[in-house]
Amino acid sequence: TLNNKNISKFVKIDTETKKILESNNGGIIMTGHLGNWEAFLPTLGLNNFLFSVVTQTQKNKGSQNFFNTIRSFPNVSLIPRTGGRKEMLKSLEQNQFLGLASDQNAGKHGQDVPFFNIPASFPKGAALFHLKTGMPIIVGFCILSPDFMYNLRLRVMDTSSLSDDKNDTILKINTQFSEILEI
Repeated sequence: TLNNKNISKFVKIDTETKKILESNNGGIIMTGHLGNWEAFLPTLGLNNFLFSVVTQTQKNKGSQNFFNTIRSFPNVSLIPRTGGRKEMLKSLEQNQFLGLASDQNAGKHGQDVPFFNIPASFPKGAALFHLKTGMPIIVGFCILSPDFMYNLRLRVMDTSSLSDDKNDTILKINTQFSEILEI
């Protein structure tokens, strides 16, 4: 039942977030499974921002169809996590925002960084896409407030101190994201 007329009654976007979305021709949005991360889809799409989001494919076809249906909004594209790397890159090249839930265990394919002083494997995707495209990394969450409204808040990650070394860049970006998640 969400549409461009009622989305603002469900999710508030602060002034700085609006400026970030309006002043960047796309970017890499890193979030985690915290708050209502699903609200990014209708909020960005119904506010006319092109948004591609990486999704986990469900084993059950009925579940997959259900999730695809409830995630379908204007200006939103769903990209399956497996096999969608070219699509992800293409969305950035087309100046869209690419949404990545970067808090899942990446196992042996990830980058170990401290998370509450315990090594945790974070996905490398956001850092690799940043290196390849130069697109900004934007970190954000959609959190429920006491007035029962969700607040979408995005901030641009500081990448000014990154080096040309790929592994160092991945480590610094994921460490910064881990520290944000700890707050």
